Amino acid sequence: MRSLPRYLSTLWLSISVVANVSAEWAWQAGDVVQFDPTHTSVSVQTRVQQATESNLDWIVLSSPPGTGAFVGLAQILQEVELNIPRVTPIAASGWSSGHNRGVIYGIDPRGPIPDDLQRLLTTVHTQRGIVQQLDVSAGASSPPPLMTAPRDGAWSPAVEPNAAWDDLLEAGKRVFIAGASTHTLPGHTHRTYVRAQSNAEEAIVAALRDGASYVAEKDGIRVEFEVEGRSFGQTAFFEGEAYVRIQAFARDPISRVALIADGEIVWETRPDTTVLGERFFLPL
Repeated sequence: MRSLPRYLSTLWLSISVVANVSAEWAWQAGDVVQFDPTHTSVSVQTRVQQATESNLDWIVLSSPPGTGAFVGLAQILQEVELNIPRVTPIAASGWSSGHNRGVIYGIDPRGPIPDDLQRLLTTVHTQRGIVQQLDVSAGASSPPPLMTAPRDGAWSPAVEPNAAWDDLLEAGKRVFIAGASTHTLPGHTHRTYVRAQSNAEEAIVAALRDGASYVAEKDGIRVEFEVEGRSFGQTAFFEGEAYVRIQAFARDPISRVALIADGEIVWETRPDTTVLGERFFLPL
């Protein structure tokens, strides 16, 4: 028996847009954004309004790293009362120390935030929160559990095959991805989809921690991906061949789908259709 290879749960798909869905145990679309700390009240309100106009289900809000801990918390909590369940604003804190920069959310904002990365990871893990790394680099012995894959429309080289993410997965680290919009409109260049029972903060954070998520460009692609009946963020066990099921659809034709395991493409198709359905056994 062996576990799912480190990169098989990653799908590479090229598309443009897809319909939005908001329901129980559904894919909840969202984004991680920054607001202007010099005009906190107006900036926070504007970001939430932009998320609503983009039909997002959730939005993580923080000031830039280095501007203080949980800046604008009162304004964000006010937006929570005004907008749930239409869209869920999630309070976050920018964080920086040396060359490390990230966003922290899903924790008690009243507590102290350590300057040291390892102490920060321990503190946030204890509270079942998230540290999302903004600048991804190789060689981290204990990386944050969430890497920023696309940022403002540009995909990080770290998520390419045989790059930093691949190295971390090979080392047995459970590291997942999300997007971030630091200078662009929420959901404009990409969306992070999480499978959750609702768009409540606790459900979104838990899904991101478990890796029950994927990132797509613009409105992206709707995709269901299973290996031996197990989906994103889960572990599959099998002998010899793995049974793989892929279902996807988009408004524009899907140009390419590739499965990557151990840094190599192990299966690929170029359907050029708006609907894709594949079931097959894959020797690994």
